[in-house]
Amino acid sequence: MISTCRQKGQIQIVVLVVAVLVIAGIYFGARFFGKSDGEQIGKEKIIENSNDDVPPLRTNLLPSGVLSLNTSKTTLTLVTDEPAYCRYSSEPDQAYINMSKGFGPDKNKTSHSVNASGLENGKVYKYHVRCQDMAGNRNTEDALIEFSVGSAVSRETAVLSAPLPSEAPPTRSNLLPSGTLSSGTTKTTIGLITNESAYCRYASQSQPYINMSKGFSSDKDKLQHTATVSGLADNKIYEYYVRCRDVKGNENDDDAIIRFGIGGASVNQTPLGADATPPNRFSASPSGSLPVSTRQTNIKLQTDEKAICRYSETAGLGYDSMKNFSNTNSTSHLAEILGLDEGGSYKFYVRCADQYGNKNTNDFIISFKVETAEDEIPPILSNPSHNGNILPSGTAQVVISISTNEPSACRYSANAGTVYNSMSGRFSYYDQTQKFHTKSVTGLQNGRGYDYFVRCQDLAGNANIGDVLISFSIAQ
Repeated sequence: MISTCRQKGQIQIVVLVVAVLVIAGIYFGARFFGKSDGEQIGKEKIIENSNDDVPPLRTNLLPSGVLSLNTSKTTLTLVTDEPAYCRYSSEPDQAYINMSKGFGPDKNKTSHSVNASGLENGKVYKYHVRCQDMAGNRNTEDALIEFSVGSAVSRETAVLSAPLPSEAPPTRSNLLPSGTLSSGTTKTTIGLITNESAYCRYASQSQPYINMSKGFSSDKDKLQHTATVSGLADNKIYEYYVRCRDVKGNENDDDAIIRFGIGGASVNQTPLGADATPPNRFSASPSGSLPVSTRQTNIKLQTDEKAICRYSETAGLGYDSMKNFSNTNSTSHLAEILGLDEGGSYKFYVRCADQYGNKNTNDFIISFKVETAEDEIPPILSNPSHNGNILPSGTAQVVISISTNEPSACRYSANAGTVYNSMSGRFSYYDQTQKFHTKSVTGLQNGRGYDYFVRCQDLAGNANIGDVLISFSIAQ
């Protein structure tokens, strides 16, 4: 009897333990593998003491645009350039740690996907994505997955969903230190400044940004970048090859070099293998005259080495104060110029800098003009003097005159229909405008009438093909 009770008690305990485990399993399963579309966040493994301090680059964010009518579910996807964990939120500007829904990564943790369901026709959906790499570096700005179902995306959405135009990578400047550091220096801070928010890396030899394993630390705006290098020794020269990537993913494909020596090492500031000569500029276009209808054009030039070129409409302006060509960082350079006018003359002053920082100190000029429309219209004649007048008896001489709407030469004939070049009578210019024309006629007699048929020709050679009559008479 006692044995039976003991067995029943053991069975009850086992049942109770199983029940607790089942409940716990349901709770934690819901906790970490919830039924919602997003993966619930579990433990994310982080590698301690990593030299990587650059967050992952996110690309191929899909879907975008307009999905088919009646689509009720889809898969959100993206790719990262390194193993990472990714999360998303329907609200913008949420810190990564505050995002509660995650993507499911592939085994390499570089392709990420999650299902989205409950979609409805006519609605726009936005998912704000941030990721964290294995070193714990988190994105601090959103990457957006945005689409609509069965209706056109709004203008704002269409702009956001469109591919970003090609943009220039960060410009690097103020690379330090340089020259020769004091004898006995065993470590120092290397640094640089970028013209836009960026992440920077370095290596002891030239290589692509993605292969560089050592990163700079940055200020909050990601414009000033520093790193400490140690193990330095006297009488040695050190070179660090630097490349950066801006927050939109545009990477330098050339090196900026930090070069210095320690103690007795004499350092030429031109890096080994580099030149000290600024780029040679040639093959400017356009030149001469452009057609009268031209309202925009591309200015172009070539350089004898890879360079970044800038331009200004003001002569003598320093390179750093000029505008960047839209397509540059190559040996071919192009910039679009808008707002050209008929008859306008244009000059653009160009300076370039090569990858070693050698800048032109003089202007290279791209000069052209837009043609003026050809004048094919003859002058308009007006204000013929004395026309229809009866002048007093005894008038023997009178000045006849006529006006034109543009500079012209005018002639007259006593016979109607005479072509301009066959007319023998000539008016004189009254003033330098060549728009008011006079002629003194003599030998007038009482009781007679006089007719003068006038034609004019402008400076473009357009002559009137019809007469303007100046007619008057002298009283008896």
